[in-house]
Amino acid sequence: MTLYLETPDGFVAWAGQPIPTPLNVWGEPETVEQDGQVMQVRLQHTVDEPVSHPLSIEHHWTDEELAILHLYRPGPAEDVPPHHRIVSTDVARVDGVVRFVYITEELPLDERKAQMVAAIAERRWRAETGGLTFDAMRIPTDRETQAIIARTMQALSDGDIAGPIKFKMPFGFVPITASHLAAIKRAGAEHIQACFDREADLVEAVTASADHDALDAIDIESAWPGVEG
Repeated sequence: MTLYLETPDGFVAWAGQPIPTPLNVWGEPETVEQDGQVMQVRLQHTVDEPVSHPLSIEHHWTDEELAILHLYRPGPAEDVPPHHRIVSTDVARVDGVVRFVYITEELPLDERKAQMVAAIAERRWRAETGGLTFDAMRIPTDRETQAIIARTMQALSDGDIAGPIKFKMPFGFVPITASHLAAIKRAGAEHIQACFDREADLVEAVTASADHDALDAIDIESAWPGVEG
């Protein structure tokens, strides 16, 4: 972490440059005797020439000691306001506390819409491939499983294999007839199409939004097919 030096023109990153004076600064540790006890102390003294210190003081000095040199470890910046982005970062004294400060700007509406459309597509993918419950069984709906179901159905239809077959589910093998497999295939297709329908409705709502408040009102996480509970 970099220390920041407070100057009349604001805060600058401190890279070990001499610090202007006059200042009351901490001296090097000294051995003193007090009340019959020998101890090491660091005393303050006033200097009138720019004072130099090694960068290592960042790791060994307290915040109070650093502040005497007008050096600070800035606190974290406040959260970025909704639908804004960071343009730059500065350091300032806010309500008496030295902290990072974000300079932000509002996202252009079209840019935010594009971000939301991409997020909706990702959410649809998670719902589409998240599985469904059919006939008290949890059925995978990822594209590889759906392709296997379609190929198996075709093989049964062509007479290449005969049912019932042992179909592997996440919980183990189950005997499935051709008609049962057809029903699973149909349920999977309906589930996937419902996910795309939900995506289309959300994208339409995003496209039609006139401002950021309207976009804030769109919930892209709820009402997806296959969600349990």
